[in-house]
Amino acid sequence: MDLRTAFAIGMSGFYILAGLVIGLTPFASDVLPNYRAVLAFVLVGYGLLRLVMWWRKRKADQGHS
Repeated sequence: MDLRTAFAIGMSGFYILAGLVIGLTPFASDVLPNYRAVLAFVLVGYGLLRLVMWWRKRKADQGHS
């Protein structure tokens, strides 16, 4: 696994984990009292989107090799 792959997977995991922490725990509830669920959904969705885009690019690159 090269550095770009590790970074892509790591950042996807970071966004998903950050969204889950904000959405499912009382973390930052005093700072974000109104839009925590929306922010959590956006972060998890973005992390999943990055992961799917990385997966599709990886499959496309393997097909051309």
